[in-house]
Amino acid sequence: MDQISGVYCVLNTINKKMYVGSSIDLVSRFRDHRYLLIKNCHYNIKLQRAWAKYGVDNFKFIVICRCEPRTNVYVEQCFIDLFDSVKNGYNIRPIAGSSLGYKFTDQQRRNVGDASRGRKLPPLSAQHRAAISQSRSGTKLSQLHKDSISKSLIAYQRTDEHNSKLRENAQTNWYKERHSQIMEAFHARKGGHSKESRERMRKSATRKLTYDQVCEIRMLREHGLSLRKIAGKFPVNASTIRDIVTGVSWVEN
Repeated sequence: MDQISGVYCVLNTINKKMYVGSSIDLVSRFRDHRYLLIKNCHYNIKLQRAWAKYGVDNFKFIVICRCEPRTNVYVEQCFIDLFDSVKNGYNIRPIAGSSLGYKFTDQQRRNVGDASRGRKLPPLSAQHRAAISQSRSGTKLSQLHKDSISKSLIAYQRTDEHNSKLRENAQTNWYKERHSQIMEAFHARKGGHSKESRERMRKSATRKLTYDQVCEIRMLREHGLSLRKIAGKFPVNASTIRDIVTGVSWVEN
């Protein structure tokens, strides 16, 4: 279904008061309003109280007009002024598209957080993922951004409890089965290393890493951590981490 852009209102059919808003996707906005109102955690306290007082059956979601996304806020402001929906309606902000002068209460923040927590979003379509990928293609991080990332990784230190959990997970049957699958897939691959070659690589890796560290590396990779981030936590580079994860080095006979 194509997105509908425009201005809408949430109309109270009893007293004819309304809340006026705009969105580039009206269907999604209606759904969000209804969800928050039913959960009793809508960010607009005036609308939420009226919903609780008059009931769901006495409210209608109405499209006032369709317009281009770039004109939404302007048209919304016109209808806010026309219906005087701040003084005689449910709008809180007198200026459309601006939160100037308005502050959420602590309770409102908690309500919105509680409503959003645990809410599952639908998976992105292939077209949506392609659009995101294209928009980020060629993006270059500033030096300040790179330094911030580097600083955050260097400052990261695992607690003893974290290390203990990683070692325990590495000894589980799930990890052993997964490790066995990786090894079988590697040895079945054309051009696999000989037993003597694997032994040399294993001895070379042993000089820098212990068995527990290798188990931890493979577990971190299974949990989605990038090779570069894993390498930042151990005295080896990313290529060595890749070899350990794929079974090129630290092969168990």
